Amino acid sequence: HRSAGHDATFLRWRLLRAREKTLDLQARRAEQGADIEALERLADSLASDARRAYAAWRRSYRALRMADWTACQSAAQRSMAFAESAGDRALRLHALRLLASALAMQGDLVAGKALASEGLADARARGLRANEEALLNTLIVIANMQGDVMANLDLSRQNLRINREIGDTDAATSRDHL
Repeated sequence: HRSAGHDATFLRWRLLRAREKTLDLQARRAEQGADIEALERLADSLASDARRAYAAWRRSYRALRMADWTACQSAAQRSMAFAESAGDRALRLHALRLLASALAMQGDLVAGKALASEGLADARARGLRANEEALLNTLIVIANMQGDVMANLDLSRQNLRINREIGDTDAATSRDHL
């Protein structure tokens, strides 16, 4: 049986997650950053690597939205490490996608493409369709940056097929166990 304090802590986690995502959609970055910091503190107080991975992933995603590639890269690497420790392959792949994007946007298209391709192979091997779709999207951006029209077309067709199969959902943020 869980205590009232335990339940309150997890309710606070869920409410912070919901508000942080809402602030993201509203592009209220300062307030979103404060909520991410609160999520990080709460994850630390719970000593939960899964929650630390999630909070770092959200920090990385926020940095991506702000075109802060260095911060995106750093937070993605932290998220990947915590997700690996927690055994959460899907979240690790979502963080890997952000890392690949950050590398590409900093001009290292080869490293970004290699990382995204590695993640795509892992997602396909594990049947993680939402990760597969997200990594394909990253590879589409990289192909476009490289001026590779044929790769862009092929990747876009693959991505469209997956989107039609799974719908337009964000599996990484519907994580009820966090």
